Amino acid sequence: MKKQTYAKGHRGKARLQDTSQELEKYFKKLYGPRWPALQTALLKPTLHAAVANSFVGTPADSGDAATAAASSSASSISSAAEAASLVPLLRLGGALRTLRRGPGTKPSSPYPPPPLDPGSALRCWYWMDLASVLPVLLMAPRRGHVTLDMCAAPGGKSCLLAQRLFGPGAMLPPTTAPAAAAGPAAAAAAAEAPAVSVPVADPSAPTGNGSGREAGAEASASGSAAPVLPAPPLPRLPLGPGKLVCNEPDRQRLGRLQRVIEEYVPPTARAHIETLNYAGHTYWGRNQGASYDRVLVDAPCSSDRHVMQQAATTARGVISASEWSLDGCKRIADEQLQLCLAAMRALRVGGRLVYSTCSIAALQNDEVVERLLRRCNAGGAVGAAGSAALAGAAAGGGGAARVLPALEVLRSELAVVTAGGRAAAGGAAEGVESGCGAGQGAPDLEAVFAECVKVMGVEVTRHGAICLPDRGGWGPIYVAVIEKTGELVAAGGTGGGGLVAGMEALLRPRPESEEESNEDEEEEAEGEGDAAEATGEVA
Repeated sequence: MKKQTYAKGHRGKARLQDTSQELEKYFKKLYGPRWPALQTALLKPTLHAAVANSFVGTPADSGDAATAAASSSASSISSAAEAASLVPLLRLGGALRTLRRGPGTKPSSPYPPPPLDPGSALRCWYWMDLASVLPVLLMAPRRGHVTLDMCAAPGGKSCLLAQRLFGPGAMLPPTTAPAAAAGPAAAAAAAEAPAVSVPVADPSAPTGNGSGREAGAEASASGSAAPVLPAPPLPRLPLGPGKLVCNEPDRQRLGRLQRVIEEYVPPTARAHIETLNYAGHTYWGRNQGASYDRVLVDAPCSSDRHVMQQAATTARGVISASEWSLDGCKRIADEQLQLCLAAMRALRVGGRLVYSTCSIAALQNDEVVERLLRRCNAGGAVGAAGSAALAGAAAGGGGAARVLPALEVLRSELAVVTAGGRAAAGGAAEGVESGCGAGQGAPDLEAVFAECVKVMGVEVTRHGAICLPDRGGWGPIYVAVIEKTGELVAAGGTGGGGLVAGMEALLRPRPESEEESNEDEEEEAEGEGDAAEATGEVA
């Protein structure tokens, strides 16, 4: 019997097929009784917060001219915020200051363009989802870090990273391991530095010209070795500002990224920022291995909230398969895994990958992290974040990655930024402006942490955390923190072989998509059928 063929153009019809029921079925099964409330929140207009540009101004802590100018710029932000009817939302030391529109503003009204600061000609704030600052906080960037933002456009997170790396509130790396914190090159140089022995002076030896040499000669003649002390610490060179690499594979979005950086970052900081236009999974799969202290993969995703909003407002609830489908989500998850594998290769040992999406689909969130762990740990332990299985695998050298508990990382970072904010303000309150600690002296860390989690609506997942709009009004944003714990070795070796095997797989020529392969098979079948009919061989 002749193989069934389809009319020309059936693939176009398949792409226009309504998949709204498929979306409803998947998320209803995933979220259970919570789905109706979450769906209602997702269909509401997306909220944005005004994230203040710390390059424009910081609180005054001295009387020099530069600080006076910064204080003047800070007051200009406050004046502009008051003119725009913005009210304080969340403030975490010098690391983050956000504002929101007043309660009388309609949620559907457009957000006005941020004003320019007359002193620096920079934008005063950046409109973005408040939950989008969570990945930057979890990265814990420090001055001197070499940082990569692999999918940087439109540029909001890149500007926040630049503020944390080069701004007035930039934190120094821990002093316990300065070489390792400063980067791989500094660590290697410190490891190769020769040890120096310093003889101990004899307090009873005479002093003066030649007396020291005579005492040394007598000690040498007697054959007794002088006691030595450990080498004194070498003087530390000034820590460099580090580097921020912002990559965007789409050329049009790259132009927007460059404009945002130019409008929000001063020239002195832009000198340490590089913008690239590469496909992240292929370029960093081959180049710049073990070169970065921090990597952010804000991966492209299915944008579920945007798809649902567009369908509700313009398509009467109809969602085409070209916009969203379960098969499409699976293909996106494969691409996200490739980006994470390349990011792990680009990290140095001890470096940190922060993986983030704006999807609510678990197969693009926790399941991608789980697949990454299986690759990095050669099919070994894949436990929840902070579990004993992952900790044991990392300690025993059986893997190249482990997941850090997102909320614990957030608590540690808040402890650093709030302490830094109190020191900069001379002990004044630098906590959360939305209620906790506002005007009540130095805020308690646990109170700041609890308020931050409450305002953002952060929830714990198996491998990370997620912000959903039915809790705090912000999001959706999913985030996971992965630390590179071992060197990558060849497949078949020990430690990280699964990761290298995954890298080899992603660097091979990618196969055609399923639709293209099926189309080729059917075209071949049509050709064989036509030939068979011509020769009378059809059954």
